[in-house]
Amino acid sequence: MSHHHGCGRICSVGLGLAFAVMWSLAIVGMGLMAMNGSYGQVFVHFVGSFYVGYASTSMGIFIGFVWAFLDAFFCGLIVGWLYNLFAGHCCKCLDQ
Repeated sequence: MSHHHGCGRICSVGLGLAFAVMWSLAIVGMGLMAMNGSYGQVFVHFVGSFYVGYASTSMGIFIGFVWAFLDAFFCGLIVGWLYNLFAGHCCKCLDQ
């Protein structure tokens, strides 16, 4: 009987949703700060260069929110999948 720890699986969808919520809220927050002052304008301009439509306007912030949510969700999903893949491999090695 093996007594190793750290080989638990992670819910990839849950991780994707957690990444998506955090990153999209950060994008909205920076967009709002840029819309109401000068702080964050360089960030919004930079991120807007690959999140097409993201700008310091109401519509631009909404577009950035959608891009960020989708982007971070799929990144979290992939990270969770890779974690489960590698954790499963490590556990098999420990059992030998």
